[in-house]
Amino acid sequence: MITINQAQNKDLEAIFDLLQRSDLTTDGLQDHLETTLVAKEGETVIGSAALELYEPYALLRSVAVEETKRGQDLGKKLTVAALDLAYQRGVKKVYLLTENAHDYYARFFGFRIIQRNEVPEPVQQSVEFISACPQDATVMSFSFEQLCCCQPSEKEVIRSGVQAHYAERARQSSSCCEPPNGTKSLYQLNLLDEIPDDIASFSLGCGDPITLASLKEGETVLDLGSGGGLDCFLAAKRVGKTGKVIGVDMTPEMLQKARATAERIKIANVSFREGYLENLPVENNSVDVIISNCVVNLSPDKSTVFAEMVRVLKPDGRVAISDIVKLKDLPERLQQDIEVWASCVAGALQIDVLEAELEAAGFTDIQIIPQEIPYELPPEIPTDVLRSARITARKQASN
Repeated sequence: MITINQAQNKDLEAIFDLLQRSDLTTDGLQDHLETTLVAKEGETVIGSAALELYEPYALLRSVAVEETKRGQDLGKKLTVAALDLAYQRGVKKVYLLTENAHDYYARFFGFRIIQRNEVPEPVQQSVEFISACPQDATVMSFSFEQLCCCQPSEKEVIRSGVQAHYAERARQSSSCCEPPNGTKSLYQLNLLDEIPDDIASFSLGCGDPITLASLKEGETVLDLGSGGGLDCFLAAKRVGKTGKVIGVDMTPEMLQKARATAERIKIANVSFREGYLENLPVENNSVDVIISNCVVNLSPDKSTVFAEMVRVLKPDGRVAISDIVKLKDLPERLQQDIEVWASCVAGALQIDVLEAELEAAGFTDIQIIPQEIPYELPPEIPTDVLRSARITARKQASN
């Protein structure tokens, strides 16, 4: 049986031996024994993780697993335990340095790559920053302030990981789901003709919710997970000067990109708000139409998202969503992979489950029409599991 507990003085020799064999520094670790975790199998040390506290910050270090025990997710468990400990100690942000594991920490925990000068001065004075790690080591951070509440949970780790993924997409101006013939193949003919090519080509979606929505002059439209703003700009042209479009996204980098584009192409009837789908910054009964393009599947709490959609829609308001659905379950290892979540895969619902959740939230006239996914899936994803879907529904007039 493997246990993870606070390290004791008697464990230091074994921890030091493990770290040295893992090419990690032991300098100063003895000064942080109270916040060092040790994994044991019986009485044998097989893993470690440590925090250096610099209130209200922490440095994650000394994450190591015995070579014969790797591949059993012990490193993940130690990291989650360390993050949990950091939260209990009132830490707001956790930092780390890594030479070759930045993809791992981003993929499974939502750490984000930052610049060295963004790290608070007390953390920069740690042994790891001053001498133990090379100057070109990757610096990463994890923020508890961006989580919704309380103790970090699986849902919040997923959210943080998804946010980190799309922040990087915004910085790179790259689409995650490029169809074979480019973004234009997702949309009805001529829909993108009035949009500059560099904006039209930045798509993170899987379909065309604009055509699906049949937007009318003067309507108020809400785009869930508006990203770089493409669907908002398309919607704004259809609702005209008497209508308005609100884009909501949780990723500051995406919001910055969308606002800059709106100013550049001089679209005045669009606004962008920072927020979560599970807690929309939108008034009750204020929206005619909700659109979304491959985003609802990213939420780990979809029943709350659907309840929020009902709350903000006017009576008889409608929904037009392009999203990913499952025909059957994915292998469990893929369901737990943050990168697979961020790729619009792991969080997809089966069609019957999606329909039931929409109905339970207060929607009627529900239609879910599956289609072939318009882009190539990662090679580890079975081709017979996922479909793109056109999803429409209407809020019950009595709600």
